[in-house]
Amino acid sequence: MIASQDRLANSRQIKGVLQKGVARSGSFFRIKALKNPRLLSSSRLAVIVSKKISGKAVVRNLIKRRCKAVFGEELKKIAGYDVVVFPNKATETADFEKLSEDAKQCLKSLVFLR
Repeated sequence: MIASQDRLANSRQIKGVLQKGVARSGSFFRIKALKNPRLLSSSRLAVIVSKKISGKAVVRNLIKRRCKAVFGEELKKIAGYDVVVFPNKATETADFEKLSEDAKQCLKSLVFLR
């Protein structure tokens, strides 16, 4: 679980990232990220799963939990960014290692990971 200080809490924060952030796509995720100079030691995350992915809340929540687990590990390595993740339908059945690798690649393409 991601700590409350490491989450984008309200729609205003998320809209700021969506309007001004840089976007990248991978096999399982679409990511928008924005540098936040007020964050010195951590990054913040939001995961948005549309009803287009699944009409069932159980499935959407499963996808959110998987994304938070993957990106929670990767965001510990970077600091100072607000990140919004849009997973696709394949995230539900994908292997955790593949999800982790795709998350790393997306973040590397944004030149966040060292």
